[in-house]
Formats: sequence, C-alpha cells, structure tokens
Amino acid sequence: MQTLFTIQTPRLRLTWSARPSSRPGAPPLTVVSLGADPVHVDAEAVWLEEETTSLVLVQSLCEEAVTLVHRDPVVTASLASADGGRVLHGPVRTGSQAGRMRFEVWIGSKPVVAFDIGVLPVKMSTSEVEWMRDDVERFAAGLSASALRPATVDLTAEVGETAPPFWLAALREATEALVGAVREIDRRPTLDTTRSVSIQPAGQIRRPSSETRRVALRAGMEVERLPARPPRLTADTPAHRWLAARLDDVVSRLETLAREEGARRPTLRRAALVRDLSLHRDRLRALRSTGVLAGDLGRAPSVPPLVLRRAPAYAQAFEALQSLDRGVALRDGALDVSMQDLAVLYETWAALAVVRSVADVLGCPVPERPFGIDTVGADVRLRRGRQHAVRLAAGRTEVEVVYSPRFPAPPALLAQRPDLLLTVRTGDRTRRVVLDAKYRRDDSAGYRRRYGAAGPPEDALGVLHRYRDAIVQGSPILQAAALFPGVPDAAFLRSRLWTSLADLGVGAIPLAPGAEEALSTFIAGLVG
Repeated sequence: MQTLFTIQTPRLRLTWSARPSSRPGAPPLTVVSLGADPVHVDAEAVWLEEETTSLVLVQSLCEEAVTLVHRDPVVTASLASADGGRVLHGPVRTGSQAGRMRFEVWIGSKPVVAFDIGVLPVKMSTSEVEWMRDDVERFAAGLSASALRPATVDLTAEVGETAPPFWLAALREATEALVGAVREIDRRPTLDTTRSVSIQPAGQIRRPSSETRRVALRAGMEVERLPARPPRLTADTPAHRWLAARLDDVVSRLETLAREEGARRPTLRRAALVRDLSLHRDRLRALRSTGVLAGDLGRAPSVPPLVLRRAPAYAQAFEALQSLDRGVALRDGALDVSMQDLAVLYETWAALAVVRSVADVLGCPVPERPFGIDTVGADVRLRRGRQHAVRLAAGRTEVEVVYSPRFPAPPALLAQRPDLLLTVRTGDRTRRVVLDAKYRRDDSAGYRRRYGAAGPPEDALGVLHRYRDAIVQGSPILQAAALFPGVPDAAFLRSRLWTSLADLGVGAIPLAPGAEEALSTFIAGLVG
C-alpha cells in the first residue's frame, strides 16, 4: 500500500493510501475547491480497482472538526474520529463497483473540497461492463441501476423510461432547478384576471354587470350598494394549477417510495435513502404550501399552458418536472446514476444470456421481458421462482428456465437456492441442470496448476456439488455448472473445469459479453 495522492488547503490535509492499480483506463482524479481556499494536489493520474480497501487520513489544520462525506454512508462508516474531531482516519472500501466515487471534505458545517476518483473493474474490462449494463437495460429500464451505491456512471435511457433509480437520479438533478424556478415565480408571477360577484358602492361601479342592472331596475336609482363583477388579479391560473398538480404527483411518489423502503429490512444504506427521499419530499411540499402554488387551486389542464414554455421561470419549472417523466434522456448528456454491484449485475446479465442462448439453440424468438420485473421500493429486479419461469419450445423439446428457484429444507437439511434451474423435456425424458453465476475468478498459479485454467473459486465449485446432491425433489440434477467471467480459450477447453462437466456432472462455463460460445455449446449438447 502506498500514498496515491494528497489534497491540502490552508485548513485541511487529506492523505489517501491504497494499492496502486496496474490497469490504466479510469478518468484521472479531479479536485474542486468549494470555497475560497486554494487547493494543492500532489498526485498523478490516480484510480482504484473494485474490491479495494484504501486507508484515508484527514487532518484539520484549524480548530474546527473535519468530515469526509459520501452520499452512500456505508462508504465512510468505518472511519474513526480523534482529537476532538480534528482527525479522521480509517478504511474506505470501493465494494463490487465500477465508475466514479465522489467525496466532499467539510470543515465544521461547510464543504471545502470535492474530489472524484475512478474505480475500475478487475474481472472484466470497462467496455465489457458497459456492454452488460446496456444488455440488461434493453430488457428492462432500471434493472442495472440502483438508488444508492458507492460509485456512479453516466447513463442515458430511452425517452419515457421512469424506473425508480432513473427517476430518483433525475429528481436529484431537477430539485435545485425546480426550487429556484418556483421561488422566482413567487417573486414575479404571471397572474390572470377574474370577475366574481361582490357588493360594491354604486358610485365605484364602472362596468355594470347583468346582476347590477337587474338589482338597479328592481330597487330604483336610490340604492347605495349594488352587486357587480369588478376585475381582480388571481394566482389561480391554468399554469399554476398544472405546476401544483405535478408537484402533488411527485410528492405522492416520494411518500410511497419512502414508505416502501422504510418497511424493508433496515440497513445503513436504506436509512440514508429514506432520509434522502424524505428531504426531497419536504422541500417540494414546502414549494406547494407557500406562494402562488399554495391552497386548493382549480382543476389542472391536461395540456400544459403556453406560459410554461414562454416565460423563463415557468419554462425552467416545466422542464424540471418534465425530466421526471421523460427519464434520463431529457438533457444533453446523461444523468449521474448509481449502478448495481457488479456481482448482482453479472448474475442478472447471465440469467438473460442463458435465456437468449436457449432461444438461439432452439430457433425461438427471445422473450421480450423474460421472468418479468418486480419493483420493490426503489429497486427493480427480475422475478424469482417457478411461477415466473421462461418456457421455450421447438418440436418435441421444451426448455424451462427458472430464475432463483427455492428448494425447501425437507427432505434436505438446508434450503437450496441456485441462480438458475434448466429443465429440458423431450418426449418422456426429463433432464435438469443447475447454473450458478459467480462474479469471481481465481487467477492464481496454484489454481491454474490444479485445474488447468483460471476459473471460479473452489468454494463455488463446492456449492455445485451440494446443489447436485441436496436437490432431490423431482428429477435428479444431471449437471451443475458455475458461470464465471472468462473467455473459452484453448487452455480452458482442455481444463478439468470444462471436461468434468461431462465426466463428473460438475464444472464451470466461462461467460462474458462477446464470449458466449461455451454456454451455447453446453446448451446445444443439453438440448440435442
């Protein structure tokens, strides 16, 4: 471990130490001053790798306490404070992530410095990770994203996609613009003129209404006060009604997400997400309860009034609200979106790749939305279990693919839950195969000596033996294979990991974007 970079201002000094990455390719370290303090950075191009633990030391050079802030509280949870808060030290972990990590250093209650550091994947190239993300997003928007994780990436989705992770990312970027626009509208509102009946002194009525004439004819000319419809300015305009209705919709969705996340198993990250949701909800609710948008306005028009496109402040509020409907493709560029852990992303992508490979071998069309999608709070994920199985057929052969089936403990000692269960039926013959996606790979020389090639860790191979022996309901498990990030080169095809699939019924299959031929070969042999 060595010092990668230091950041110093007149009031603080930060030292970041970690194992240097041997793979260039991430964006360089970027440091920005958030105040008047000059910043000195001692570093070259710096980046981290996934699953890296860094040691961080932050020292206050004044009398105030220092804080290292990251949006995901899990990242900084292990830091310890000393010397009355003037020293902060401890480990910071990247986790199974790739992208950018953004930090802020605060002195007292004010941010002083912000810096971004890139995180590279290790078991795959950056382009392969991007390929996986794009592949998964084509099946379902938001499936590769997360509401809160250590690293973020720039991601653009199709217009109209408003999956919760994208919607929250758009909301975070839209909130400041929306708050500023509504405050400007409150200062300089565009008002309408309305006329309602009220009793007025007869001498002040300039334009008699039908009510004025009717009462005057009945009562004669000696009446001092008469009903009239004088013009009045009102904030109850179509534009304000539209903005108020849209704010109500956003606040309602935030309340629903906060309630659903709060009902799930409590974690440090989930608590931070609920606080974030509640903060945005309260800020937007305050906009709705003051100024020209306050109170019970009339029914909102279905079509946005033209003033929302022409007046500058109204146009800014309109664009901010529309961004929540139009997903992350509203602006030029992309949103800063948190992504799923690479292990989860790989498991999801592998499940979809298996369905695609089965469809290709059988000559069937790939289902548009295999397994189906569940939205739980701010998360989007594939549906689990046999009731959401994908069934593909050609001739006398039918293949059923189940994502994350659960086999209860009795008669086995423990419940079993492999990633994928393939059941192949040809006439009266039934064969079942378990596939387990593992975003792990052992590249050590000892492992290569024992098995003939790099492959999944030995504990993952042990789990395959357990699946094959412990899953006893229904037809026996014919084979169990681990899917791992790798390429089926000549050395692997000669290795025990590949040949043992036929000999022992347990082995491994390399699977990566653009390298799916080993999986296709395996499935063709299973179906044929």
